[in-house]
Amino acid sequence: MSVVAVLALDGVLGFELTIPCLVFGTALAVAGDQRYEVRVCTLGAAADPVDAEAGGLAFRTPWGLDALERADTVFLPARAGFRHDPPSAALDAVRAAA
Repeated sequence: MSVVAVLALDGVLGFELTIPCLVFGTALAVAGDQRYEVRVCTLGAAADPVDAEAGGLAFRTPWGLDALERADTVFLPARAGFRHDPPSAALDAVRAAA
């Protein structure tokens, strides 16, 4: 099984966040077995919501930045505020995953 991680920072664009989930979820449905596990990873603790740039959408996920390093594939979706540097902890996690 291949682990796919999607990094969701505050301001993540809802469309960008859902594409990897939909693509690999569809692959799972068509294949009929669990070839992929998609993990949406966030900066904070599982109890901290991530605010998506999609009309007030907020969500929580059990995976933190440490899950990026254990993933086979990492997606970095676009986010509002892309001209600002991402949090240093997120950069460190992406570097460790690479």
